[in-house]
Amino acid sequence: MTAAWLKRFTGEGHLWHGLQLALVIVLAHAAARVTGLPEAHWAAMSALIVSRADASATLQAGGQRLMATLLGAVAGLAGVALEHALPGLGREAIGLGVVALLAAATADRIGWRTAPITALIVLGTASHPGQSAVMAAALRTANIAVGAGVAMATAWVGYRLAVGVRPLAVVAALLRELAAQVEAAPTADADRREALGRESRATLRRLGEMLHGTQDDGRRKLLGLAMRLGQDAAWLARQLASPQAGEAAALLAAQAAVTLRAAAARLEGGSESPRDAIAALAGHAGPAWRTDAVALLADDLAKLLKLAGSPR
Repeated sequence: MTAAWLKRFTGEGHLWHGLQLALVIVLAHAAARVTGLPEAHWAAMSALIVSRADASATLQAGGQRLMATLLGAVAGLAGVALEHALPGLGREAIGLGVVALLAAATADRIGWRTAPITALIVLGTASHPGQSAVMAAALRTANIAVGAGVAMATAWVGYRLAVGVRPLAVVAALLRELAAQVEAAPTADADRREALGRESRATLRRLGEMLHGTQDDGRRKLLGLAMRLGQDAAWLARQLASPQAGEAAALLAAQAAVTLRAAAARLEGGSESPRDAIAALAGHAGPAWRTDAVALLADDLAKLLKLAGSPR
């Protein structure tokens, strides 16, 4: 149990995302302090909320949180103005109505839930004598803007670093992870299969960021094909793990793993061609599901190796 937990924690995707979260929290808090904003923990909280493992998702979440905060601040100030204009309605009723309307308007958009929360904070501040609702709205918006901005900037830097990595090295790493996933499918328990799948999914996310950030057609085709190979291997692994796979599953899994590792070695600069391994894999006959899954994996591997020389 302890070893499995440690491996999960130190896996590439989990460890990197954990370090990224720790970094954005510290940076957001420091940025709030440097700019003189009170309650710097709001900036750290905002950075934590919008940070995602995927850079593009972080940028989207940060933008949504900023817009939602502005909407909530404006709505909260409108509620305060309404309280002064129509004191007969009652402060509590007006505040509840404003927050309820915002909550209903953002019910299907989780990223905009900050709007009713911000409005509630502004309205609550206005109920305390000596505190300005306008100042509370401005400070809260500034804190959230700092936190979201730090998270978005950190995600962008990480994204640019990922895009600059040589794609063949990342694709080769993916093929080795897929080899381990397929090889273990017939005999490994569910926890082991899930751990291996988690590693490959982390690499696939990285490839997705690289694909999103490049305009080179050759590189885009290579990365797209590599991501499709991830689907091919996952499909084959699921089939090999099923009770219907039969006794030949272990032999097929071993051959698929050998082929994937041979392709990875070729991408890393090895001189030995994996064509024979691909041909041997494609030659495995059997039930329809096996023939389809194996043929698709072998065909995409051959296409990948053909493209490997063109991307820069």
